[in-house]
Amino acid sequence: MELSIPNLPPLDVRLVAEDQLDTTDHRAIQNLLMAAFPQYTEIFNQVSYWGARPSYRLWIATQNGEILAHLDFECRQIMVDHKALWIAGVGEVATHPRFHRHGLGRALMHQFHSTLLSMSIPFGYLQCRPAVIDFYARVGWHLLTQTASYIDPDTNQLATYQGPSLVLPACATLNQWPTGIIDLKGMPW
Repeated sequence: MELSIPNLPPLDVRLVAEDQLDTTDHRAIQNLLMAAFPQYTEIFNQVSYWGARPSYRLWIATQNGEILAHLDFECRQIMVDHKALWIAGVGEVATHPRFHRHGLGRALMHQFHSTLLSMSIPFGYLQCRPAVIDFYARVGWHLLTQTASYIDPDTNQLATYQGPSLVLPACATLNQWPTGIIDLKGMPW
């Protein structure tokens, strides 16, 4: 799908199943992630995600294939207060530093919300740094006060996350998100 953003060249939006990515796609994603997260270059020089393997990649790219903004997600049933709930767990949200403040993040989140609706997924879920909470709030995400348990990708041990977790209502309303402890039933994204 083509996307037009003022002051940027024509852009393409792509939703790609993880098993449909080729090595060129993975390398382009890795290049973006290393630019966006230079402190994790060692990780992203080897792989194009950390934690749970995503089901899908959503990105905005130039027509020559340079990925400018990206996120990945996995559709998974989690437990919240012992209630089963389907989510799209989001990871590797990044915009290339050269293109910050051009509206790419907002456009990416709009496309993600549309994707959730088309896939009939009730909620998006992500964990983030405190510094980006305001961005997510501006594009429809809601900060949760719940802790989350997960399998730590580095130790393969059960761990508890008490940092910022956010939810994006799509095919459900915010008041349908249960209170209580979140069990991600696996690795985070």
